[in-house]
Amino acid sequence: MSKNVHYVDVVKINSTRYCKYVESVINRNYIIFLTFLALGCSNDIAEKVTLFKTPLDNILTLELSIGSNEKFDDFLLAQPRNLVVADNGDIIVSDENRLKVFNSSGEPVRIVGRPGNGPAEFGPLAFAFISETGYISVMNPMSNPHYNLFAPDYSFVERRNLQNSEIHKKLKEEFNWIQAYFNSFYVYSPEEIVLFTQADGQFEGGEHISYSAILYLENDQINTIALYESDFSSTSMLTKGHLIFAFLPDRKLVYMNTEEHRYKEDGLWYYRMIVYDLKTHSKREIKRLYNPIIIPEEDIFPEENPYEELQNAEKLYEERSELLRKAKVYPPVQEIISDRNFLFIFTFEHQEDSGYSVDIYDNKRSVFLRRVYFPFIPAVIKNGFAYRMSDYYRNKDFPVVEKFAIDSIVYGK
Repeated sequence: MSKNVHYVDVVKINSTRYCKYVESVINRNYIIFLTFLALGCSNDIAEKVTLFKTPLDNILTLELSIGSNEKFDDFLLAQPRNLVVADNGDIIVSDENRLKVFNSSGEPVRIVGRPGNGPAEFGPLAFAFISETGYISVMNPMSNPHYNLFAPDYSFVERRNLQNSEIHKKLKEEFNWIQAYFNSFYVYSPEEIVLFTQADGQFEGGEHISYSAILYLENDQINTIALYESDFSSTSMLTKGHLIFAFLPDRKLVYMNTEEHRYKEDGLWYYRMIVYDLKTHSKREIKRLYNPIIIPEEDIFPEENPYEELQNAEKLYEERSELLRKAKVYPPVQEIISDRNFLFIFTFEHQEDSGYSVDIYDNKRSVFLRRVYFPFIPAVIKNGFAYRMSDYYRNKDFPVVEKFAIDSIVYGK
């Protein structure tokens, strides 16, 4: 190990591990992480030190803000639900039962769809999804599992209901599910779809089993990409893990179960992700060293009860706190966002002044490039830009969409 590092000697005294830090000169371009699993220096503490380059910060520059120009009344944002970005830079915002489309410069282009429950009509909670081929699918959680499909030129293609389809029947029979819920649709063509599905399984030993799955439909043939037992509550996602994924070019995607895809090897902790090729159905693993982050006391025992509006609020609070206390650390990853062949892997490591620590991976070259700090988790990263919607509800402010340029050094340029 280079002399310009911190290193740690872990010694054992009276059956308890104590940490003894031996410090030397630190090269300012590097940062040291002690990898551990439990609070303090416990029996689960790792006995090695990991060296990382210091994450880059100040990587974003605000390019434009859209949705508040009163000259374009129809394009003012009221209660935006989500946004997607097309390859040509069009910014597509789901708002007021329709899609409001802006060009890459933030200028209004067109309105797609209208309120209602029929073809090309959306409910108030409509969410949009876009694939690499440019097809846009729009679903409303309140009318699940219908979705409306639009071609890359925004022309209407079809409205489809999977709930009463042979696909739903096949899924229930194959996996012994009671019910399947189609949460998102990524449509390459009307005959080729990737579904993110959550399902209720049969009772086993008096317990109800739930599942999360990524499914690939091609001419109504079902291929299972990933399938895991899951719990849909936000607390269980932190303590038991959940399934996250992002899309890559050329009919590929990457996924991870945040609990099952972490492991310890030679005293160090790693997470892994799986790259799946839809054309060949082959898989490739990405492995990354990471630093487990302790769940702080203020998250385990928050001053305000997050369930205060529900029945049994006190019991739910206690159950939540107990789950987090037992978990001790956050999952290795909280979100994966793709930009072409680049993966932005958002961890739970957070600095108040800098933001979230993010691993940048170049899937084309199969190499991790660096770590950077993002001040927020974007809704979309596309063609070197990060997009987010303002937290208008919490801030009681006028909603806007902001577009930030990402420093090219992040992409290894």
